[in-house]
Amino acid sequence: MNNAYIKDISQAGNLTIVRLSGSITFESLSTVQKEYAEATKAKKTQNILFDMKEVYQTDSAGIAGLVDLLRYMKSNHINGKVGLLNLSENMRSLLTISKVGGIFKDYESREEALEELG
Repeated sequence: MNNAYIKDISQAGNLTIVRLSGSITFESLSTVQKEYAEATKAKKTQNILFDMKEVYQTDSAGIAGLVDLLRYMKSNHINGKVGLLNLSENMRSLLTISKVGGIFKDYESREEALEELG
């Protein structure tokens, strides 16, 4: 069962904000990646912020999928930055344990992300 999806995609200057919702697992992220590619194929995106506020579950496979999603984004948005917003403590712990937390910037607020990425 696939229960993760993109709730909304908005643009603020050079920043594309992607609000995710549901359960982030490796299986569900492939659908999210396809949704993102379809929704943004005609747009020029430099930086990306994933808002995780409505993500209620994640696991290590979901983190691996997020890394794959980052690779996909980087391959299509050279020199762009990717940030994460509204991470749960569980997701922060998984990022740290899996030793990939350093490749994602964790923003405390939307304003902070807009200032740095927008």
